[in-house]
Amino acid sequence: MLSISYKKLYLLLFWGFTGFYLPMFFFFALLALFGIVPSNLDGSEYVGVKGFIIIMFFSVFVIFFVSIFTWIILIIGLRITTFVKNIIKKEKTS
Repeated sequence: MLSISYKKLYLLLFWGFTGFYLPMFFFFALLALFGIVPSNLDGSEYVGVKGFIIIMFFSVFVIFFVSIFTWIILIIGLRITTFVKNIIKKEKTS
């Protein structure tokens, strides 16, 4: 059976989401830097260096929150699965 600690599961999710989302955010930040697609903040559009910085700054928060929420959902699912597995195991032995 596969066993992983909660901390290692979070780190796995965090680095996985970082590897997926960071290149995408970097691409959008480059588009904002060159004025092709503006970044939006509070209803205002920003291009150039400000647009680049805004996208890269918020990418950190997006990656952090997506990994936290995914980790919470997985932990709940793992606990429910363990609980049900223990019930089924007890019924088989009795």
